[in-house]
Amino acid sequence: MYLSRKYKEIIRKITVAFFLITLLSILAGCSINRLAVNMMTDMLAGGESTVFTGDEDLELIGEALPFALKLYESLLEADPDNARLLLATGKAFCLYAFAYVQTPAEMLPYEEYKKQEYMLERAKKLYLRAKNHLFHALDLENPAFIKAFKENTPQNAFVLIKEKDLPYIYWTGVAWMGAITTDPFDVSLTVDLPNAAGFIMKVIEMDDSYEHGAPHELLVSYYGSLPEGMGGSEEKARFHFQKAVQYSNNQKAAPYLALATSICISRQNIEEFKELLDKVLKIDISEPSEYRLLNILAQEKTAWYYEHIDDFFITESE
Repeated sequence: MYLSRKYKEIIRKITVAFFLITLLSILAGCSINRLAVNMMTDMLAGGESTVFTGDEDLELIGEALPFALKLYESLLEADPDNARLLLATGKAFCLYAFAYVQTPAEMLPYEEYKKQEYMLERAKKLYLRAKNHLFHALDLENPAFIKAFKENTPQNAFVLIKEKDLPYIYWTGVAWMGAITTDPFDVSLTVDLPNAAGFIMKVIEMDDSYEHGAPHELLVSYYGSLPEGMGGSEEKARFHFQKAVQYSNNQKAAPYLALATSICISRQNIEEFKELLDKVLKIDISEPSEYRLLNILAQEKTAWYYEHIDDFFITESE
């Protein structure tokens, strides 16, 4: 059977992973264990791998991610203060929570509301698990920031952020905001929404084009979903939408879906809603890309929105 280079690489990494896990379990010396963990970290967390996000097979990645999550956490047991590994673990938990728990839950039919509640609660726990890993990593990388932040002085804390901290800041914001979106009635979480959004805003302040505009995508939904009295703003949502499209070179579906499902629904603008969904469907997923997996997921959700458009808009006939 022919295997592409990419899948050979996946098999190779899994084989090495099993070997090193076995090695970790039988070696007695802590320093040797740490060396093995560092080898695994360099392989799994080093660089900007697209093994997961660049794949076209949603089911394959959905089956592989749980193993990866437990692999990362197994390695963290041996080296709990490895910031790079904590970052990789947090990112993987965010991807799994969003793509394979929260998004499918949001597309369940009304009669399966109990299952939806369960899945959204599970997604919240996964996001918070990611946030815990990422806060730990930040504490290792920039303890002065964490100290100031925990003293309830976020504005003073953000001054302490350095460029090297941006991946940790960004993904902490992703995890925190993700948890909040799963349960807007959890006051213990929603009260922290401004602080969570502050992480994303700080990344934009320091690097406006960070991760091809990914922070801007989050702020489209943030400003587009909140009431004006709580900081919502159509003008700001559209500003961040334009930035997200610009920095991604129009290769990401997420900005279009974010604007459609926030501003267009709240304003009951069905014409623009359909225009934006059509743009999502026109994104080319045939070519390998670091956005491929999430673009496919966005297109699946777009198809679902088209099937349920009457649930979100009041038409004249009604």
